[in-house]
Amino acid sequence: MLGGALIADGVDALRHPEPHAEAVEPWIAKVAESLPIPEDAVQVTKAAAGGVIAGGAMIASGIMGRFGACIASSVVAPSVVVGYPFWKEEDPEARRQVLKGFIMHLAMLGGTLLVLAGYKKKVASKPGKAAGEKCSGGKGKCCKDAKPK
Repeated sequence: MLGGALIADGVDALRHPEPHAEAVEPWIAKVAESLPIPEDAVQVTKAAAGGVIAGGAMIASGIMGRFGACIASSVVAPSVVVGYPFWKEEDPEARRQVLKGFIMHLAMLGGTLLVLAGYKKKVASKPGKAAGEKCSGGKGKCCKDAKPK
């Protein structure tokens, strides 16, 4: 699901780069002074969108998922702060909309960091045992091997 959300967000930014470019334009001018990046905010936005799409596809497919999470998080992290400054909005409705985008992107960042860290939930600790089911067999036996009481 995380991969799909990242892909959808990247495709949206690729199709409609202008609103994203407006938000990052002041930052790009500052960064371009010290790093060799294009000063065209639309071009940078499209490149970042491609990174999010690629990272999301890698996470969704399970092929090099950690690398994909690294790519996606490196783009999503700065966009959380730069692209959604809800604290600057004076209109309550506009603030609510920007805050909604901030929270959504913050959640995607958290998800990418979990993938990057290699977080996996244990489904079952032993074969033959359902998740969360306690074994009554004792001494390392699985429930299917336990004698009925």
